[in-house]
Amino acid sequence: MPATHNGFLDETKRTIQHKGSLQWQNIDSGQTIADWDNWTSWVTYTGSAYLGAPGTPLRYQTEIIDLGSSISGYVTVAYNAVGTIRVVIESSDSSDMSSATFQSQYTNDNTATGTVQTHTILDYYEEGYCDQTYGAFTGRYLRITAFIENFTSSTERGIPELGQFNWEVNTDTVTEQLDDVSVSGEAHTLSFTKIGVLTNIIITPVQQSNKKLAGEIVSKANKTIRIVDNNAFNVTGQTATADILAKGITSNLGVDSTGIHLEE
Repeated sequence: MPATHNGFLDETKRTIQHKGSLQWQNIDSGQTIADWDNWTSWVTYTGSAYLGAPGTPLRYQTEIIDLGSSISGYVTVAYNAVGTIRVVIESSDSSDMSSATFQSQYTNDNTATGTVQTHTILDYYEEGYCDQTYGAFTGRYLRITAFIENFTSSTERGIPELGQFNWEVNTDTVTEQLDDVSVSGEAHTLSFTKIGVLTNIIITPVQQSNKKLAGEIVSKANKTIRIVDNNAFNVTGQTATADILAKGITSNLGVDSTGIHLEE
């Protein structure tokens, strides 16, 4: 299905604006309209208060994007908006996006009227301050949603507006080296500062007397390894020190008022 939104397209400005829910014929006889300019500077909503004011955020959602095969990568987005924007990225190996993995959320069910899941309400904070985390994903299908809020006061919504909204999937990799890592147990978890999805790893154990140590990958997805002794008659995980050289998809993505971008 094509992209959807709960606003209208301004063909002159090439933007999407929230249309509100109150029509002219719904105006009560006791309400006074000062002038037309007043009507074009704010949006009137019906219904009970939502997030301190009646109405909902402007919501734009792409179609389900088929990448052709399951890949590991990360998504960058360039945007501009009137109000404050939150981007939600879903990835899945199912074409109906069932069991999707979310990067950032605004509402619990990804609808404009769902329960807010974050610690702050959009338009009451600056992008990049908190509540947003983006990084690597693995999957065949993507769906990207943007929520835009614009409050004129604590009890009234203004007109949120979405302008540019361009996204790109990137698959370039980074390398990271971990020296003298203390490894123990059957599934030792490695901690990386650059890598979000692990694609390749070389494990070099420091040899110990009377042992022939070798490194094994337990799970790339979970970033777990173990060290075994090939001289022993079992494959129990050994306590040892190892150097790690790894390659993977970056997890260093930042957010600001212009979009989601790769950080150096």
